[in-house]
Amino acid sequence: MEERMKNGEEEDGGESFADMLEKSMAGVTRLEPGQRIEATVLKVGAEWIFLDVGQKGEGVLELGEILDADGRPTVSEGDRLQAYFLSGEGGELRVTTR
Repeated sequence: MEERMKNGEEEDGGESFADMLEKSMAGVTRLEPGQRIEATVLKVGAEWIFLDVGQKGEGVLELGEILDADGRPTVSEGDRLQAYFLSGEGGELRVTTR
């Protein structure tokens, strides 16, 4: 069996897994509870709003937080909104607008 790795790099000049992982994590900051964030609405679901919060996982916001007096969402896909990070588990980041 031929040795494919040499000093952490593949023999063909490609990056090692560790290097690729480090690059993928660069620029990702850990969110702290209560931290204010700006998010982009990805999808408005029946119970949840799914958000791009600039992290590895998606943010989720309860739909009830952004309904108008008639029960209609006040945001749509592509809109930006200000929110606060609550917690994260399993790639799901809970946020609130309150």
